[in-house]
Amino acid sequence: MVSQKKERQGKDLKQKKSLKNCNGSSPIKAMKGNARNGISTDDKEAKVDVQGQDKDIERIAGNANETSKKKKKKSLWTTPSPKKKQKTAATDCEVEEPDQSKGEAIGKDNSCDSDSEDAERKIITDVDMEEHYNVYFQGIARVHLIVGSVKISGYELEEGEEHTVYSLLSHSLLALEAKKGIDLSIKKDIPGVPKDWIKELMSDEIKEVIIVKMTHHFPPMAKLLYVAGWRDLVDRAKDPTYGLKSLHLISRGSSRRYPLYQEAPEWDAALENIKSSYRRGKMPCIVVAGGQKVGKSTFFRYLVNSLLSMQRSKGVLCLDFDPGQTELSLPTCLTFLHVKSPLLGPPYTHLTVGSNDSCKQILIGTSTPQFVLQKYLNAVQSLSTFSRNYESLPMVINTMGWSNGTGIDLILDVIRITQPTHVIQICSEKRQFNYPFFLNSETVEGHRGGIATKPGSSYLEHQMIPLRSVSVLKLSMCNSSSLREISVLSYFSKIISQEGKNEKSSMKGIVKIKWCDVVLHVFSTEVPREKILQALNASLVTLCKVDPNDIETVGPYYPKQLVQDADFKDIIGWGIVRGIDPLAQELYVLTDLSEETVASSVNAIIMPDLYLPTHSYTLFAENSKEAPYMEQPRKEDRVELVKDRVKKRSKYSVRNMER
Repeated sequence: MVSQKKERQGKDLKQKKSLKNCNGSSPIKAMKGNARNGISTDDKEAKVDVQGQDKDIERIAGNANETSKKKKKKSLWTTPSPKKKQKTAATDCEVEEPDQSKGEAIGKDNSCDSDSEDAERKIITDVDMEEHYNVYFQGIARVHLIVGSVKISGYELEEGEEHTVYSLLSHSLLALEAKKGIDLSIKKDIPGVPKDWIKELMSDEIKEVIIVKMTHHFPPMAKLLYVAGWRDLVDRAKDPTYGLKSLHLISRGSSRRYPLYQEAPEWDAALENIKSSYRRGKMPCIVVAGGQKVGKSTFFRYLVNSLLSMQRSKGVLCLDFDPGQTELSLPTCLTFLHVKSPLLGPPYTHLTVGSNDSCKQILIGTSTPQFVLQKYLNAVQSLSTFSRNYESLPMVINTMGWSNGTGIDLILDVIRITQPTHVIQICSEKRQFNYPFFLNSETVEGHRGGIATKPGSSYLEHQMIPLRSVSVLKLSMCNSSSLREISVLSYFSKIISQEGKNEKSSMKGIVKIKWCDVVLHVFSTEVPREKILQALNASLVTLCKVDPNDIETVGPYYPKQLVQDADFKDIIGWGIVRGIDPLAQELYVLTDLSEETVASSVNAIIMPDLYLPTHSYTLFAENSKEAPYMEQPRKEDRVELVKDRVKKRSKYSVRNMER
């Protein structure tokens, strides 16, 4: 026990040193070096007071440390105090708390089998916990809070609330964080919980209890990813139907092999700062900025979920200005969304597509705005103007991780256009991932950079809050292109149902579109007019609504064209061109839009710089004879597809949190 304590203390000391030191200097000192050595003449004229920002980050870290001392936050393997215990229970999976005299992990690598006709037994999980204790798991679960209070990724569940939680290895594994239990001596009768079990808890002198029901969930998105070769992502072992092992609780012994979701202590301090502004009547508008791999997306979800917990019925506004690693939609577009449900999983688990009263999406055509700067900035301006219709709600803005060169001009334009109340700047220990200066109001307002805006063009008075990035174990399972592939499959799982492992896929939503009624356009490539149909065939396309003044009509039997440098405007939906009938001059498009919506709202079909996953061509089989396109692969061919996807054993390395 003594040796374990020393080992734990040594690890804590290493973590503190790694936070304070980055190649011999703190993140702030590293940014000072950037300011001295790597800033252009315009940047030097900004006269950034780095020492003042150093004090700000030290003050925030100090406040956060005081808060963390009060909370006594525990990890999964921390032994609970025998004086004051809470017990969290979950049905359908089991973990036993070991004897405290033994320095063992909490249970083994336990899992709970999904329901089947052959196995109907139910298991009870008992985990003794303190407040702010974390229970990590891997898999897709329906989490139902029966009594008590639990927080997941910043969102605090209320009693009776139920949500689907995606804790998958493409990102950090999520945790159930215990908040507050109920006193069993006061509330002895809990609906849905056996009375004998309550008596057993009381006999163990458990004063407070949190009861959570977790059941394995396998939505259509997981089914399609499974047959497309991503079985290691959505599941791990075998059951009678899909080879599933369902939920997997992470024990202390195996925790080092997994990327676990972590919250920095100063996050709570930054959130409290935003909440205090909200209580004073100033509606918060927060820009989350930082370079690549500093944890922007993770903090973005944490902030949205935390604000959503404050006002569940009203919701939170979100602007996603990152077209590459999008948070709310498929790549190559910018999005405004009125969020009313928590974001409890990776971005591809909560995709929204289409423009309506609560959502607006604008296509820019590519995952990087480097060569379409004007289109990108026009979309930023349009979405910012649209969002002002909801001025009575808090807003969170996600930005790109482009922190040098033209990326500096773009972040200056975004802040000047949106005029936020707070800018959260996440700083990495690695210089190349940071902006060369702090994005405080004085610097942004007076800096000579910017493409669509000029220095002094807007009066800014936002509060800049610097945060340090959080280091977690980073897996090499999914890179940026793989995540885009998963996003496409996840979206089309709504209209492609996979009934079983070796059964045919079935599709719904084939819409016929006369090509002479719409614009046909291929982004970033000059395709001859006589080759446009061949280019669009078997491709991923966006169904858009463009300005009629930007449309050119070539002839009554030819597709229409866009004028040069025209903006793409609103996205109505996405589709896949499943076939082309040259005699009827029709395109067969697989989409979730109705024929009425397509006929009334869509006047352009645009192929962006985003392509269908290779394996999707053999998965999209159609029972209907209307679309003469593709055949269902044979069983042996399907096996080869899965073998191609299965990779060698992943190598793990400690890197900064994923975006």
